[in-house]
Amino acid sequence: MRDFVEHRVGLLVLVVVSLTALYGVAYVTTPAPIPPPPSAPRKVSVESVTAVCPGAKGERTGVYLPGTVNGETMEDAKPFVTKGPAGLEAGYLTRVTKGAGRGLAGVRCTEPSAATWLVGPGPANADVRLHLTNADKAPALADVQVYAAEGPISGDAGVGLEIAPGEHREIDLKTLAPSADIMALSVTTVFGRVAVAARTTLETGGVDWLPPAAPPATRVVVPGIPGGGGLRRLLVAAPGEEDATVQVRAVSEDAEFAMRGKESLNVPAGGVVALDVTTGIVGSASALVLTSS
Repeated sequence: MRDFVEHRVGLLVLVVVSLTALYGVAYVTTPAPIPPPPSAPRKVSVESVTAVCPGAKGERTGVYLPGTVNGETMEDAKPFVTKGPAGLEAGYLTRVTKGAGRGLAGVRCTEPSAATWLVGPGPANADVRLHLTNADKAPALADVQVYAAEGPISGDAGVGLEIAPGEHREIDLKTLAPSADIMALSVTTVFGRVAVAARTTLETGGVDWLPPAAPPATRVVVPGIPGGGGLRRLLVAAPGEEDATVQVRAVSEDAEFAMRGKESLNVPAGGVVALDVTTGIVGSASALVLTSS
């Protein structure tokens, strides 16, 4: 009986050890579960668009929807805000015949966003007024950074601007970067969104609104350079931490070509450089293609 009991216990131990080894090998050799493939990007229709313009009392805005064009006169100087389906565009023109701001100026209403870039003359050569509008129902916290030929120069003066829902703020850029002859300007939000516009009045005369610039990229196309007389200057900013060597090519109606003596442009990190392309495009309607590694 004693031998029989000892034999049964030994048999039980052997079975347990065997099963443990078997399941251990199975666990080790089991392939890891295959994660589900990531969902691919997909296109969705835009259901609603918000367009915001700085206010101008008495001016008439044009609102375009596919198939229709409507107008509306602004009763006060508050920002003009309109909403509609995809394809909505809005803007207005102003014409001043007297004073320092005389001239014809057009502004396109922009959609609020988390990041906007502008490039143009700096506060040292023009009166530049930056307009920030929060058209949403949530607060926004915005940072304004000005880049000049010597690099970022606005410091912390434009950092942490609180803009309440429905609030509009106008900033004289001389208070942020008075020494900039040419500039690139970024408006980014920590949270929330703002609509951005900038009105420039040149010391030599003339007024206009700066159009939004393309965000930083390794390939940028600058379209819509008109033909005829007058100066043509290309402004290029490299807001990153590395210098950029930019290849510049012109595109006319008939060909794409490198402009003699203007084939490339060296832009220091955080800086802005101007290039005179008046003779390069020979006064014809054209576009410029910029590439950089």
